[in-house]
Amino acid sequence: MPGKLILQYLARIKNLISAGKWTLIPRKKNLDSLSNNGLTIQDVKNELLSLCLSDYQNGPVPDYSYSGDVWLFERHINGTAYYIKLKIDVTKDGVGILKCLSFHEKEM
Repeated sequence: MPGKLILQYLARIKNLISAGKWTLIPRKKNLDSLSNNGLTIQDVKNELLSLCLSDYQNGPVPDYSYSGDVWLFERHINGTAYYIKLKIDVTKDGVGILKCLSFHEKEM
C-alpha cells in the first residue's frame, strides 16, 4: 500500500475525530481492554489522533460483516500492542463518521 494513500486516510480520520464525528463501538472486548488497562475514551481518542504511517498494518480490506472497507493498525501503549480496526461510514445525509470497531490488546 503506497504511503501517500495511508497518510490521506490518516488525515481524514483525524479530521473526523477533531470534528467530533467518531465513536468507539462498545463491544465487550473493547470495553474490557480499556478497563483492564486503565484507559479512557479520551485515551482512545488521543491514540487515534497519534496514529502514524508506522502503525499501519493493512487496509483497505472488505468489512465482511457489513458493506465498506476497514483499515487495521497496531499501536503500542505502555508496552502493550493494541489492535485497532477503523471504518469510515457515510450517513444518509452524506456526512462521514469514523467508527473504531476494535481497540484492544493484540492477540498473539
